[in-house]
Amino acid sequence: MSRERVVVAGAGMAAGRLVEELVRRGALGGGAGSGGGALDLTLVGAEPAPPYNRILLSSVLAGRHRLAEVGLRSRPWYADQDVRLITGVRAEAVDRHRRLLRLVGGTSLPYDRLVLATGASPVLPALRGAVDATGTLHPAVLTLRNLDDCDRLMSLLPTARTAVVVGGSLLGLEAARALAEQGRRVDVVHAGAHLLHDHLDELAGTVLRELVEGLGIGVHTGFPAVGVRLEGDRLVGVRLADGFTLAADLVILACGVRPAVRLAHGAGLAVATGIVVDDQLRCADAATGALDPLVHALGDCAEHRGRVTGHVWPAWEQAGVLAAVLAGHPARYAGSRPVVRLRAAGIDVATVGDSAAAGADVSTVEMANPLRGSYKRLVLRGHRLVGGVLIGDVASAAALTVALDRPGLPVDRAGLLGMTGTGGSPQPALDVAALPDTARVCVCNAVSAGAIRAAARPGRSLREVAAATRATTGCGTCHDTVAALIATGRTAEVGPCAVNVAPPTRDRYGSTTPPTYRQLA
Repeated sequence: MSRERVVVAGAGMAAGRLVEELVRRGALGGGAGSGGGALDLTLVGAEPAPPYNRILLSSVLAGRHRLAEVGLRSRPWYADQDVRLITGVRAEAVDRHRRLLRLVGGTSLPYDRLVLATGASPVLPALRGAVDATGTLHPAVLTLRNLDDCDRLMSLLPTARTAVVVGGSLLGLEAARALAEQGRRVDVVHAGAHLLHDHLDELAGTVLRELVEGLGIGVHTGFPAVGVRLEGDRLVGVRLADGFTLAADLVILACGVRPAVRLAHGAGLAVATGIVVDDQLRCADAATGALDPLVHALGDCAEHRGRVTGHVWPAWEQAGVLAAVLAGHPARYAGSRPVVRLRAAGIDVATVGDSAAAGADVSTVEMANPLRGSYKRLVLRGHRLVGGVLIGDVASAAALTVALDRPGLPVDRAGLLGMTGTGGSPQPALDVAALPDTARVCVCNAVSAGAIRAAARPGRSLREVAAATRATTGCGTCHDTVAALIATGRTAEVGPCAVNVAPPTRDRYGSTTPPTYRQLA
């Protein structure tokens, strides 16, 4: 019996994780003791390298990692799993009628199932003078999206003294901090009213700005960059909408990404912002709306229930679901819990869940100290934690993640935030010994406390446990919790936390007012 041919258009992090999930299920032909699986898998990637960890590129720019360290799996590993890996070749078109993926250069790959993992492309703002007559960016104006971008940036650093990062996004702030670590004078230009305006409110944005400026990085908000200043062919500055010009030998564009949907459009598949998929990550025909059971999409290019994520952990969760579907097992993707993590030297931000939730049954606990670069916010709906924001001190991020949607909360909500308790005594962010085995500790990779305990055999290091479970290899928020679980090595089952949350109050006119507790720490 011939194996089902699965072709994946794209070889990024989502595609790499899909391969790992299929290997774990024994669905492929290779691997020790697999006995041969039912699927014949081919990956096609436009970049020369196999799938790698894109999250680490800013760390490479900062000098904390080498380019050689960002790879996820080696080429021999893919060969050992009987995976055909084609790199350095771009997919050009999909012929759904003939079931072919056409590549640049004339090659066509027949498929029984096609997976679109085409990722996303950087959004390029309109900067006068940054693009020449051929549509090519100036050599000193770059994005930071792939290995080639990172390599080019590293080659420009020796002659660059000043840099401007256009976009106060997660990537923009990580890149700005990386350049500052390399001794460059850096300014961040953000068109929004405050940094990370899609994730933070005004007060949190103010605290973050103080934190960033305290590291010697200039912050300019409220006015977009509109052009670059050249002297001959040399870049010397960036012009803002208010007429001000910032000195710059180097510009990094970090204005977000948009799903790469060209292949899907050309194939007649339904596209909104991203490629529309259902709970089994199946695509639909643009004209009829009928599902195409032979074509799937996942990762940054996919849009599920009207939402495009743009983060790695939903892509990895989707990879687990799609691997099950391809292997013939029932599985559904119901969406991912929102988690945003910014982790740069001296800049720590974490948001979990629905941190902007509103309604009569919503209450908040908010503590801020802009001078110390500290901001903490809990969002509760009734007796449930539904979201949280941490800036500066993010030690309790794992505790918030575990507490999301649990039936109750600790009585001391400040303790859940890792704040000081009565008498100034420190409150532990999370009692790892009391965590049930079912508690999800690593959100990015869906790793439970029980899985970490099982992997933490005597003498095993954190690195070895991470390799076995993939915990800590995403955003890094769970690092301290995983280390503590390894240290304790104990299993515990606990019931719901006790809870004592004051209900919303009513004013004398009968209107319900959600209580908000604010403390300037």
